[in-house]
Order: sequence, then C-alpha cells, then structure tokens
Amino acid sequence: MRKLLLPLAALLVCACDFVISTPAGMEIPAPGITDNVVVYDGYTSAYNTSTLIPNWVAYELTEEETHGEVDREDKMFSMDSNFSGRQARREWAREYGKVWVVSGPVIGSNKYGTIGEDRVVVPDAFFKAVMVVSGSLYSAIGFVMGNDSERYYLADCSMSINDLEALTGIDFFPALPDDIEDLVESDYDLSVWSIKQK
Repeated sequence: MRKLLLPLAALLVCACDFVISTPAGMEIPAPGITDNVVVYDGYTSAYNTSTLIPNWVAYELTEEETHGEVDREDKMFSMDSNFSGRQARREWAREYGKVWVVSGPVIGSNKYGTIGEDRVVVPDAFFKAVMVVSGSLYSAIGFVMGNDSERYYLADCSMSINDLEALTGIDFFPALPDDIEDLVESDYDLSVWSIKQK
C-alpha cells in the first residue's frame, strides 16, 4: 500500500510555524435520506426511524479529552492482544492532537433480524471511519467488525474509506475539498495508524 498523506487545503504559514485550519464539523458525514440528524454536546447522531438505531454517530476526540483512565473493556476491536480499539483512538488523538471518528452499524443481510416488540434491527457488523491530520497532511482509514463473539484485529478488518462508503452508502468526511477527499479516501496506510500486520 502506498503512504497516503495529503496536503491540507487550508494551511496558514506564519514565520516558521504552521497553523492548521480545519472546518468545524469535519467528522459529520453527508446526511442521507433516512438520517434524522441530531447534534448533541460532544457528538452528532443520525437516527434512523425505520431500523430504530443510529445510521452513524460522529465525534471529534482531542488530545485534551484523552486524559484520565478508561476502565471499560473493549473485547471486540483489537490492534493486538493488549491494545483495544478504544485505546487506539485515544492514542491517535494523543499523537495527532485530534481524531475524527464516525461509528455505526452495517445492516447487511440482517441475518440477526430484530429484537423487542418495537422490532429494533440488530446489525450484522459495525464500522468505524477515522481521520487525522499530521502537520499539513490528512490520513483516513475504515474498519468493519462483525457483530459476533470473534475477536477482531484492526489489521484484518481495515479498508479504505471508499470501500467503507461502498459498503455503508455513507459519504464520510464531505467537508474536505473534493480533490483531497478523493485521494484521502482511496487508500490507507497501516503504518500511519501504528497497526501491525498479524
């Protein structure tokens, strides 16, 4: 895989210091036809009244928000046997200053059907779309993990954002200028994310 880091469109140069200017709401996907978008303090969600679950939840995690302990166990998403997906997002925010994340369900063939008398859809899998900026360069990656008892390694379920968009029907990171969005979403580099091949 080629290394995919691209120049930022909005880069302000002051002497020898770089100041990155990114649009507010960078993490918000383009609203879909079934999205009822609700903005909360700290995240935005697109609720689907047909499935009775969110189509996606988007948030920006900053380095400042990563301080403190996380005691929840994340058994499903793992970079290696000792590093969970939640820990990964925290580490990426610490390394890059912030990380933009979109998470949600993959309904697929709906092999698990529905639950409860309201018939809430049970997803076949779950996705994450993640983007960071380093200096003047963007990088993005997608993940899909099955809704089952398997333990998933991030390297095994990583993909380009374009592949994730094809699977989910969601347009991720539309706030990027189109030429940059096309390049950032077309490929990914595991080394940017400190993810090792198994």
